[in-house]
Amino acid sequence: MPEDQILLTFPDPQKPRYCRLRLVGTRLTRASWAGSGKPRESAVDFFTEDGARDALADEVDKRLRRGFVIVRDRDAVAPGEAVLECRVGPNRYLRGVDLHPDGGTLLAVIGLWDESATEICLIDVVTGLRRLVHSIPGSGVQHYSNVRDMYFDHDGTGVVYLLEKEVRRLDLATGGSRLLASCQGGYAIGPARHGWDGTRQRLLLMEYTGWLSNTGSLSGRAQVVDAEGATLFEVSTESPTHYQAGALSSSGRRLALLRVDRGALDKPSEIEIWDVDGRRLVKKIENSDHFFDIDFDPSGTLVIGEVSGRLRAISLESGELAWTFPDAGQPEDSSLHRWRYSVDGRFLAIVGSGIVDLFTAANREPIGVRLRGNDGRRNHYFQGLAFSDDGSLVAADFDGRGVTVHKL
Repeated sequence: MPEDQILLTFPDPQKPRYCRLRLVGTRLTRASWAGSGKPRESAVDFFTEDGARDALADEVDKRLRRGFVIVRDRDAVAPGEAVLECRVGPNRYLRGVDLHPDGGTLLAVIGLWDESATEICLIDVVTGLRRLVHSIPGSGVQHYSNVRDMYFDHDGTGVVYLLEKEVRRLDLATGGSRLLASCQGGYAIGPARHGWDGTRQRLLLMEYTGWLSNTGSLSGRAQVVDAEGATLFEVSTESPTHYQAGALSSSGRRLALLRVDRGALDKPSEIEIWDVDGRRLVKKIENSDHFFDIDFDPSGTLVIGEVSGRLRAISLESGELAWTFPDAGQPEDSSLHRWRYSVDGRFLAIVGSGIVDLFTAANREPIGVRLRGNDGRRNHYFQGLAFSDDGSLVAADFDGRGVTVHKL
């Protein structure tokens, strides 16, 4: 007879509360207690095992929305299993997640539905304890936020966040926020690797100049700044051409920019490879695949893009196609929405509709890890993904309602 048991904790430092849900066949048993108190139990029987499992999922979801968390010992779970599961609560939604470089703390960027504020919260991965560290006044216009992105800096002592026209750093020790960069338009971190290089010492900023419904945002200026906000590199383009996407290599010494012609979308786009330190154009690659997003592979020798559910890798040396994934002999995966390499360069994550599959970065072989939303029933759409620097943990934001942290 199948059995499931889930322990949920309300992480109150003074007096934690617990709820244990146990499903045996068609019977669901609930036990609740506070601190070291005696559990109070109740049980419900269902007609079918499917009905009982749906009830279990609803019970878990209800308690997670009330602030309970599920925490598991990292040493006791298999690769791919969650070590932390939590929700953001009512009238709130996740704007993004990131993992501290050491993997011990989760950064959750939480927006209020009325956009009156955006909250920066830190969540301890071991205990699930949540701490509000900063609140940014919002726009006050529902479904519109002036906060663009937010991520840990290189040593995890601060958080870099982007507003409409500013890039700021929040010092987590003092709570002070200082300006790193500003512009006349609006900044957006590059879509690949959060815009950071591999050590989070260099940051790619792209200034919005327009928008196309079928391609997304367009930029007229790309800028690379260091951890103190000093400009290391800057390049602009005149209309009708625009930069549609950009990415820094892991070393931070190379910058890839995808240039498109707004007046002739049927023309091939062009990939520019820049030497950041030398401030010079190294190579132009004509791209007939019409990429909408680009990234470097961990070695920095390939530029990756996605077309019709397949990744395409272009050699920087030859400008030729190096590989496709899935390859030409495999069916296309139309659910491929985005991809992400782990910071240590070992893993490639493919984000689809409700799932995240992990592969080896070197040869794109599956490692047998698939991530799903915590209840396993609903068709989650993963909005954010972040790795710890050593590649031992991955955090996934599903549906903007909650986040799970998984062991790798």
